[in-house]
Amino acid sequence: MPATMTLAVVCGLMFECWRSCRPRVIASALFVCYLVFGGLLVRGWIVMPLLPHLFQASRIAGRAVTTYLQQRAGPLYVIGASAEYNMLAYVRTPVREVALDELARLDIVATAVLLPEELEALSQQNPKLHFAVGEELTSLKQHYRIVEIFP
Repeated sequence: MPATMTLAVVCGLMFECWRSCRPRVIASALFVCYLVFGGLLVRGWIVMPLLPHLFQASRIAGRAVTTYLQQRAGPLYVIGASAEYNMLAYVRTPVREVALDELARLDIVATAVLLPEELEALSQQNPKLHFAVGEELTSLKQHYRIVEIFP
């Protein structure tokens, strides 16, 4: 960020120097800049207001978790290696980050947000656990499940 002004001055000097001797390079660079700027305008002023759900997956998933947890007491458990912090920022209840083996040793009813492979690994680590698999969530192109864990 601090170098932006310096970069702009250098580019302006290059533009002035190359405008007469290399007009094709300048025209090509300006064309690419116009395309990038136009694409950003279209995305920011047209696509994002008309299709907000495409850009709010983390917020939608976080609100779904909060809605699910309103009917239950206790914290939300997540596995530390796969915790999706953009989604968890919208969760209004306490969140505990644990390892998979800690979650397998819990002796209380717990609610967790897990990846499908974590759910399989959890059932293999402790076959005595029972699961009630809830809603599927998508955040940052990862598919999570809300899971109720019963000892």
